[in-house]
Amino acid sequence: IVLNPQDDAEEEIIENNIISDNFVGIKIIDYVTYYHYIYKQYSRITRNVIINNSYGIWLDSNHYFAGSYRNIVESNEIRDNRITGISIIGICNIVKKNNFINNTKNAFFYHFISLLNRWDSNYWDDWTGSESYQIKGVKNILVPILVDWKEKEWDLIFLPIGIYKYDYNPVEEPYDIITTKEYDIGNLN
Repeated sequence: IVLNPQDDAEEEIIENNIISDNFVGIKIIDYVTYYHYIYKQYSRITRNVIINNSYGIWLDSNHYFAGSYRNIVESNEIRDNRITGISIIGICNIVKKNNFINNTKNAFFYHFISLLNRWDSNYWDDWTGSESYQIKGVKNILVPILVDWKEKEWDLIFLPIGIYKYDYNPVEEPYDIITTKEYDIGNLN
């Protein structure tokens, strides 16, 4: 399922779906033209089972200015995804009360702007139970390197640095995610 701002609706709801066996289960993307920036905002992803994809949910941007904006990801079963349960390039998104189970990486975010997202009260299967749950992100910074000493030729490379965000209220037990559709995990794996 892909939501992009070229759709007419600003506030869209993705609800009560079983989404499996895709490269990306659900993707929300913004859009930039030469003249203006269009956000995909105020969308809600709720009560879905997102299982067995490469990326479960991807809140995306085709640039690093702001990304997906003010979307809510709540009460979803996000499991068995091969790359990440959720990946975010965006700002002011809320990720709360979801189950993250058996994903290669439960959550990941890109760029400093994504530090402005809120993670709250999610179940993380790899949480140790001692403190907040740490979500790792990465920011690429440009670093000059000397290519040719004699010619004094320089180039720029991207150097990734780790940045972190936290779910300060992780829960100890998975939520009972209620969808209108029945599913059998054994048949989806």
